[in-house]
Amino acid sequence: MNGFNLGFHIHCGPFWVVKGGYIVSVAGRSQTFTQEPTVEQLAEYLLKNWDVLKLPASILGGWLSEGIYHLDVNMLYLRRQAAIKRGMREGQLAIWDAKESKAIPLVSSSGVSFFV
Repeated sequence: MNGFNLGFHIHCGPFWVVKGGYIVSVAGRSQTFTQEPTVEQLAEYLLKNWDVLKLPASILGGWLSEGIYHLDVNMLYLRRQAAIKRGMREGQLAIWDAKESKAIPLVSSSGVSFFV
């Protein structure tokens, strides 16, 4: 999976790479790997999560952090406030601004919510 180090977000319906909007991870749909995932592991992950990935606003995300490979199912929002609300409902620590390529924290390091 060359290029996995930078991370990615792709739409699995008609294939396209996400370049804008706000990305929120769907709780309970993440998986980590201590080694680079094989094609078989990726296929298994896609099949296991296809019920959500087939939805129009859903996307697949992946990245490498501190030697751990991450895959997750996400929802894409065009409006920041809608993404923040969904992120809070999903219990997420942050959402991702795809255009700016940066995280938007939802809670502080002490667990206090930035948005009520």
